[in-house]
Amino acid sequence: IIITTLSDTINLIIIGFILTIIKKTRRFGMILLISLVLITIIVTYVKPFFAVNLPAFIFDPLISLPDKFTLEKDSFMPFAQNYSYPSNHLASTTAFSFIIGGLIYKRSSNLAKGFMICFPTIIGITKLYLLQQYFSDIVGGFILGLIISSLLIKILKIESELKNENLNR
Repeated sequence: IIITTLSDTINLIIIGFILTIIKKTRRFGMILLISLVLITIIVTYVKPFFAVNLPAFIFDPLISLPDKFTLEKDSFMPFAQNYSYPSNHLASTTAFSFIIGGLIYKRSSNLAKGFMICFPTIIGITKLYLLQQYFSDIVGGFILGLIISSLLIKILKIESELKNENLNR
């Protein structure tokens, strides 16, 4: 449950604001925030189009949770909350991991690659374990997050900034 709450949109937004405040990571923070907004809007309107209902199972935790603790719903708009495909959490988490992976890449390419693969995978497994998503929702969310983050990185030319920074060293 703790792991899956790492993918809550509010947590990713807070990280995006922190990255935006820091001068060296400002562009990464802006790309993260823009991607989170785009993903949320796209998922909100795509979910009713596919109309895949949420899993009918309810997860019953073995440990008692704090009072008023709830897992964040996958969609913010009421007309999309009963649908599960594609996963907003996985799309946001994938975009986050690829953007942060790009930030880490210049220091350690292996760590960046591992983070870009492992973080969304772990979140996806927890979503399956907590019976919040189907496997197809997770795959759809992963692909959507990858597409959005890749397009934004290309459009905002973050790759050229990284190359210029490496040439100046």
